[in-house]
Amino acid sequence: ALNVEKKAVKSSVRVYGTQEVDFYGVKNPVEITTSNPKLSVVNSKYEAESKHLVVTLNANDIQGETGEIVLKF
Repeated sequence: ALNVEKKAVKSSVRVYGTQEVDFYGVKNPVEITTSNPKLSVVNSKYEAESKHLVVTLNANDIQGETGEIVLKF
């Protein structure tokens, strides 16, 4: 599920191991956080021309972690 607000975008995710999550049509976020402490942001890469953001997340449990990723603008 994707929730778009004026200064943030929130998305529910389930991550297994290390995975990349793509966001299209967004601005470059000032901050990227998760609601689950066992789900961490490893890296992010933003391409301004295409407004494409790739966020690499890591779950502590290989069987998966659920949480919300928040992009703040």
